Amino acid sequence: SFSEDRLSGTVVISIKVDGAGQLISKRITKSLDPTIDRACLDAVQSIDFVPVGSGTPASVSSGTVTFVIRSR
Repeated sequence: SFSEDRLSGTVVISIKVDGAGQLISKRITKSLDPTIDRACLDAVQSIDFVPVGSGTPASVSSGTVTFVIRSR
């Protein structure tokens, strides 16, 4: 069982995506709890990334995905 403070906070994941929108790497940069971290990594894995704009997409784009976790 988790304590209430452990269920509130943020999980931050650094990602890299190739020019076709495929996730090529993901790494937790701010952890909350191993079980919650795994769920967030799984959620990032299921995102469909789509190039935007009219130019040629970058060969690799990087960014972060932040999950805000609040206990009820």
